[in-house]
Amino acid sequence: MAHNVLETSLNSSEIGSFEEGIDNKYFEVLQNLVNEVHNKWFGDPFPFNDPTKADTKEFLGLLEEN
Repeated sequence: MAHNVLETSLNSSEIGSFEEGIDNKYFEVLQNLVNEVHNKWFGDPFPFNDPTKADTKEFLGLLEEN
């Protein structure tokens, strides 16, 4: 969730919070969704949570095309 209010930003006050660890669960579920979609179309999972692996895979794909 994104929320940007000038008064909140200027006062550095919190407008809400999540339970400890819930963000980890969110990204775990999101990774599973991304893997399912990528696997259906490309035959393998896509590690979006590991930028190095994702960047390497994209770079190697570009090399193979040329």
